[in-house]
Amino acid sequence: MIGHEVRSFTPCGGGEPVWISDPTGRLAESYRDLAPGLVPYEALFAVVRGRLGEAPGHGFGAEYKRQLVVTEVESMAADGSGCNGPGPRSVGSNALP
Repeated sequence: MIGHEVRSFTPCGGGEPVWISDPTGRLAESYRDLAPGLVPYEALFAVVRGRLGEAPGHGFGAEYKRQLVVTEVESMAADGSGCNGPGPRSVGSNALP
C-alpha cells in the first residue's frame, strides 16, 4: 500500500505489515505507471526482492516493527488474482530501467 504517509508491505499468507524503503525508486516508478486508475491508499500486488531490517528510527516508518528495503521490483499489479499471480494491469521487470 502506497500513499502520502504510508508505504507498507504485507507478505502473501498474512503477517504483520512492514515499512517499505525504496532506495532505487523503482517501486515508486512502477506505482506511478499504474496510478491513473488507482484510489489513494489502494492495496496493490507486487513481487519484490529486498532485505528485512529494523524500522527507521523516525518518521512514519518508525511506527512499524520492521522495514523492507526493496532492491528489485519483478512485477506489480493493480488488479488480478493477488497472491496467486499478477493481473492484466501489471508492470513487469522488463518495463523498469
